[in-house]
Amino acid sequence: VEEADEITYTSYRPQKLRFGMDHPDPVVENSTLSAVVPPEVEYNLAMPADILTKGKLSNLQLEA
Repeated sequence: VEEADEITYTSYRPQKLRFGMDHPDPVVENSTLSAVVPPEVEYNLAMPADILTKGKLSNLQLEA
């Protein structure tokens, strides 16, 4: 079995972003990437409040 055939994936959730609704579709990342701690989120969002309160963007989309 080649090493490329042994790649595993885990469910993805933003580790640093603490607001926003979960993404409606399943999202995965390579297990190796999930072991790396991402940098702190240091930007200020400037958007209408209803984007967050009505779940128009998921936490995954807001993190990007």
